[in-house]
Amino acid sequence: MEQLEFRSFLLQISKDLTPSHFEQLKFVLKGFVSSGTCEEMKEVCHYFEELERRRYLTPTNFGILKKAFNAIGRSDLVELLAEKEKYFAELFSAQTKDGDNLGQSGLFARFFQILNSRRDYSINR
Repeated sequence: MEQLEFRSFLLQISKDLTPSHFEQLKFVLKGFVSSGTCEEMKEVCHYFEELERRRYLTPTNFGILKKAFNAIGRSDLVELLAEKEKYFAELFSAQTKDGDNLGQSGLFARFFQILNSRRDYSINR
């Protein structure tokens, strides 16, 4: 459910950007997404998805977008991102506390915990 809220928020922002703003955003963030990939992207939400894929954008880290929106003169979006970043940090930390989502490091820790317990069992047999 949290991912749905996050994606809905990104969609809301994408609708608030003019084509000119989108081109400016791609220019400012040129080093983060390759030029060839940028040229192919016609939709802001696809660009956000690429930033996510490259781990520059997460529900709890809008840093790169805040800097970029500030650079293109969209301080209104910077403020909105700051508010939502706090909201998503609380939302996603609550999800982790409830055990719904261990995260990558939590999954690795759990995997090794199970692996070690099985190794102990086989050694003691």
